[in-house]
Amino acid sequence: MSINIKTILLLSAASILGISCSKDGGGDGGDGGNIEGNTSVTIVPDRERFLLENPLSGWVTYSGIGDGLASNYWEVYDNLDCAEAPDGSGKVSVWDYSNVLYIKADWADMNPEHGVYIWEDGYQDYSDFARRLKYLMDGAKERGLKIAFTINTNSEGDHDDSTPAFVREEDPASCYVSTTGSAQVYSGFPDNKTFQKYYEEFVKAFAERFNDPDEVAFISGLGLGKWGECHSFRYSTGNENPRYEVYDWVTSLYAHNFTDVPVVTNYHKMVGKMADSGTPDEMSRTLLDLAVSKGFSMRHDAFGMKSYYGSWEKGFIADYRYKVPVLGEGGWVAGSHGTSYQGDGYANIAELRQGEYDQMQEACVNMMDFRYNSNMTQSETYLWFNDAYNLVLKFLREGVYRLYPVNLSLPASVSSGSSVTLQSRWRNLGVAYFPADLKQWKGKYKMAYALLDRNTGEPVNVFVDEDAALQNVTQNAMQTFRTSIDLSGVAPGTYTWGIAIVNKQHLDENDNPVPGIELSVKEEDLTDSGWLKLIDVTIN
Repeated sequence: MSINIKTILLLSAASILGISCSKDGGGDGGDGGNIEGNTSVTIVPDRERFLLENPLSGWVTYSGIGDGLASNYWEVYDNLDCAEAPDGSGKVSVWDYSNVLYIKADWADMNPEHGVYIWEDGYQDYSDFARRLKYLMDGAKERGLKIAFTINTNSEGDHDDSTPAFVREEDPASCYVSTTGSAQVYSGFPDNKTFQKYYEEFVKAFAERFNDPDEVAFISGLGLGKWGECHSFRYSTGNENPRYEVYDWVTSLYAHNFTDVPVVTNYHKMVGKMADSGTPDEMSRTLLDLAVSKGFSMRHDAFGMKSYYGSWEKGFIADYRYKVPVLGEGGWVAGSHGTSYQGDGYANIAELRQGEYDQMQEACVNMMDFRYNSNMTQSETYLWFNDAYNLVLKFLREGVYRLYPVNLSLPASVSSGSSVTLQSRWRNLGVAYFPADLKQWKGKYKMAYALLDRNTGEPVNVFVDEDAALQNVTQNAMQTFRTSIDLSGVAPGTYTWGIAIVNKQHLDENDNPVPGIELSVKEEDLTDSGWLKLIDVTIN
């Protein structure tokens, strides 16, 4: 995080920040009332701190291990031209706005020979793809970024094979040939047993290395169909009879192997079909419902394209609003589509970006995309920062989930060994959904109170509320939670109440869970470890 930019934007904040307290009050009329004998605490949020480094939230920056990866990728994105840069330098670091690096790759490049995986030690000398993967992963680690992946098995539209050659060498009937420009390329039939056998081996090995939520933000799963987007399938049967079985197989494959990292798949009206457009059919909905039941989140890769993101897609995702996270990708690419976007009614790039933004906000997306191509001064990332910088900031301030406790009811004086009841009312300032109940997260993000040391700010005792359903805190619905705490064993003294959304899988040196979600509150009201400081409490 760039200190200078962060400081400048904090100084521009329009809100008055901090907390206020009153004894035995009745709250603001919408907080369910203060608990008798407690002190009422009101929190004023910070709406301006624009990069909350939270999981499944914010801008995703694209990259890939293909031949188009620029050798100065990191240098350009560390110092990207931006006329509206807040410090007046004309440069920004993309990583002040994005905390995920999204790596797109072909199965054949990641697994060039049977049993050979380019992420393993020693394979950096194996191929250019291995060196590029290491370059991206090392750069992400240096900058504190999580990574994400999509793996493509389908070669249509590409100039190189996406399915490894060893698959068709064992079974020539496992693959079919198509032409991209002058290149003949091979793709696997997803219903072929040889293809499935080797793809299962790959996904298992891939998950053994990357099923790590501390390193990986998400996996854009499946990899089937044109561009890996689950449309334009070809089956060995020549018809769509295997459609359900193939989708059931591949979603189970990813769900079974990626147990700790979110997996996402594309939603649209042509799921598993042998076409990319046409009349929606009921099986598309059936298949997507099946994926959601297995724990999949959703994504769409054609936001802003009015012919590909229409009433069916809008209706489908509206039914899942605040039930699954949604990842968004724009459809139009200025570098390759030219001015074709004008056919959708956009006069220029700024209008196109606005159209993408509006559709993504209607879908309540958790993440938006900074796309990449080898001409980095014409990449979608560059255009976002130079034609729609206001929307880059707007999404971080208003689009992503931004949780904070609006008001609380806390005791200021209690007897040692007693039980007390605390109350908090939570609000989400953003459009997106905080998926606390996400299957892969396994309930690790929970609301917790702490008794903080008044001098160090570090927790002495932590009390986790396992029942507070934070996933229900949406932009349209605040939630009130009452928490009973047993103070038996707490030493008498004066402490400071703290509150946080903790990550139960990350513990401090005293085995207390640590804050895992950044709250939309003033930074100076937080301890160094991320607890929101409230009021002092004396335990007699």
